[in-house]
Amino acid sequence: MAQAEGAAKIDIVTAIADDGWPRAPYAWYVLFLLILVYAVATLDRVVIGLLVDAMKRDLGLSDTSISLLIGLAFSLFYTIASLPVGILIDRYRRVPILTASLVLFSVATAPSVSRQASLRCSSRACSSGPAKPR
Repeated sequence: MAQAEGAAKIDIVTAIADDGWPRAPYAWYVLFLLILVYAVATLDRVVIGLLVDAMKRDLGLSDTSISLLIGLAFSLFYTIASLPVGILIDRYRRVPILTASLVLFSVATAPSVSRQASLRCSSRACSSGPAKPR
């Protein structure tokens, strides 16, 4: 496969030193990517706390139901999903498992983004067509 001139290329063979450990630049690069992924995942979990009042109002949820949704549902899913993913990571290569996890996370959050866009577009201002003079 041809690569554009001047494009950055990280080769896994040259990224590993003679002692079997990754070279420092590659290790810092991977660490930066993992921190970035962790920050986005944490932000995704924290931002739902800011939306509690809007969710309760829009969905007609009580305090009990919103706490079950945010607390118990997340905790159960996280606990149940952690066990098989941990076993997979112990038995197989981590990179494909992390990549699949990121893709699954992205696919799972995409409908909420498209839902917000469709809600905005279905509002009275967007669906009423061009502005009419008064």
